[in-house]
Amino acid sequence: SRHSVDIVLAGGGDGTISAAAARLMGRKKALAILPAGTMNLFARGLGIPLTLDAAIKSFADGEVIAVDLATANGQPFVHQFSIGMHAK
Repeated sequence: SRHSVDIVLAGGGDGTISAAAARLMGRKKALAILPAGTMNLFARGLGIPLTLDAAIKSFADGEVIAVDLATANGQPFVHQFSIGMHAK
């Protein structure tokens, strides 16, 4: 059953990860992140390896940490809210 799940694994970029985090908001569930998007800024900020194999291996030694979940116009997100372009 869903209630027995402690960790949810989501693969994708910042938008997908924000959507997954929004679904888990207010629940006592951990979110494991597989960075599979274009920029993966949230995963980078958390220090998650950017290759899928390395990210999966890091879960074995990883720790669960709390992060802030913000909202803008009622839409939850986990990464920065910005206007403009990211510098390379």
